[in-house]
Amino acid sequence: MKTKSVFLKFFTGKNMTPSPKKGRGCLIKAFSLPELLLATAILAFAISAILLGFITCFFLNDTNRKTTTAISHAQLFMEEIKGYGFSNITNDTMNYTDPDFPPVEPLPNETVTLTVNPVNGTNGSLLDVELRVDWLERGSRSRNLTLQTYIAED
Repeated sequence: MKTKSVFLKFFTGKNMTPSPKKGRGCLIKAFSLPELLLATAILAFAISAILLGFITCFFLNDTNRKTTTAISHAQLFMEEIKGYGFSNITNDTMNYTDPDFPPVEPLPNETVTLTVNPVNGTNGSLLDVELRVDWLERGSRSRNLTLQTYIAED
């Protein structure tokens, strides 16, 4: 019975079969060295592509975790600002040393900057508040996130 290699027929256009070999008085069918090398190369290429996908997912997971942490920090600072009196909201670079602030673990080289501007035409009774969080990703890549809101005087 002849076994046809569909794989080799597809790539070479020839109807090839594994090479028969004789060993210890019986007929043994085996693949030739070029067939094995081609199969190994295809397998290595497929495994490296899968590993590259896993590594990319790992880095994306780390980036998304840090972005989520930055959003959480910005929301905590915004909640802290709600407790200020309207006249006490000013431009500032905020930090985590305030004893009333909930304890959080800062991101690498994280800075939080608060920018406050009065909205035109409101006679100072409406403030445009922008909170910017800056941090470093792996490889010293600078990232930032900005939350913006309006605060009105009571």
